[in-house]
Amino acid sequence: MRSEKAKRTVSGVAEAAVWLGAVFFCPIWVLLGLLAAVAAKCLHELCAMLASENPQRLTARYALPFGWLAGLGTLWLGLAWLQHEGLWPEGLALAALLPVPVALLFFRVMLDARIERPMETACLAVAAFLYIPVPLAFIIDLAGLSHGLALPIGVIAFTKLSDTGGYVFGMLTAPDNHKMCPRLSPKKSWEGTAGGFLFALLAAGAFVALAHWVFPDSEAWKYVRDELTSTPWRTLYFFFAVCVVVATGILGDLLESLFKRQCGVKDSAASSSGRGGRLDTFDSLMFVCAVAYALFRFVRFIP
Repeated sequence: MRSEKAKRTVSGVAEAAVWLGAVFFCPIWVLLGLLAAVAAKCLHELCAMLASENPQRLTARYALPFGWLAGLGTLWLGLAWLQHEGLWPEGLALAALLPVPVALLFFRVMLDARIERPMETACLAVAAFLYIPVPLAFIIDLAGLSHGLALPIGVIAFTKLSDTGGYVFGMLTAPDNHKMCPRLSPKKSWEGTAGGFLFALLAAGAFVALAHWVFPDSEAWKYVRDELTSTPWRTLYFFFAVCVVVATGILGDLLESLFKRQCGVKDSAASSSGRGGRLDTFDSLMFVCAVAYALFRFVRFIP
């Protein structure tokens, strides 16, 4: 058990180092490549879960077009990058093009005579596209909002530290803790959730301190310093937004647990690190990025 926990810890630290290195020392197109790879891996795991044979599964098997999903997901992330770089027609919102990949996925599935349940499969394919690559593209939008990577780093840190706090407090209070939703996630507890909020709020406080006192003249932290936390009301709203982000991450985690339970699997994919698949790692970020973007854009209306 200890060796498994150590393996998970080492693997998590190594992956975090790769992401931090890409964020701090590489141009944004490297981050784009990592996001495209993550989206493709998560889509592959979701398609494998839906197509797997398992006596415990509660749903029928579905054969989603992984190649089309991965290609359209990469294209969508590329369009988000073009919008970030200003190489996009002014006034054309990326969301206006959303019906195009949706229609392509429907036609791809409905015209395939080998698929037994085309309507259900087409709906699941569209849901997979909306669930994974579309929300991940908001990481690039967050970078555009803050004119740098400070805000995306912060949102990811709040979410993952919330997961860490939930795990730590859940372990400390086990086995007498109060289960949150045992039907979906037997290990998630209310005590762990409180720990997750505490860790995220501490990280938010450190985020504000970095912007105002550690890097007071840094252009990378200008948005956080001059827009997001420039007044007491905006700072208060920032901490409120972090709480909403954490709650959204918990819902994303429970949603993926529901997918796994319906498919009769414990992890989205087997991993030598013992940490499950990529979908298990990024499930809480799927909805968080879009919600965070909406919340932090709203700050301009606060005095």
